[in-house]
Amino acid sequence: MLSKFKTYLYNNIYINIVQSSKDTCIYVEEIDYKGLSNNYEEIFNTSNKSEIYEYIKTFISRSPINYVSILDPSLTQGAAPTCSHHEIKKYCTLEEFEQICVDDKWSYYTSKLDLLDIQGRYKKQA
Repeated sequence: MLSKFKTYLYNNIYINIVQSSKDTCIYVEEIDYKGLSNNYEEIFNTSNKSEIYEYIKTFISRSPINYVSILDPSLTQGAAPTCSHHEIKKYCTLEEFEQICVDDKWSYYTSKLDLLDIQGRYKKQA
């Protein structure tokens, strides 16, 4: 009941970060309780982290219901037609990769080092 009440009070905000070597594109979709949406897109120089952070912060401050995703651009990611730890070894080394199984049918994986690198880029600078 409380969660339905929150959806009437606050919009859902989805923030997607897509980074390349030179540019970082921020896509935002804001959806109200009627299902109507507003879409925003802004491109920043990747090296300008403070400007990117401030832009994202403006949307996060609009609603406590927000989701942030970062596209994994690493070359060491992939998908495999199995969830089995034994079978996945044909595609990646589990010690070096993070694996997530979907519907007990297939997995996607990416390098643990690449994930740490992505996380480090977007942590708030103290």
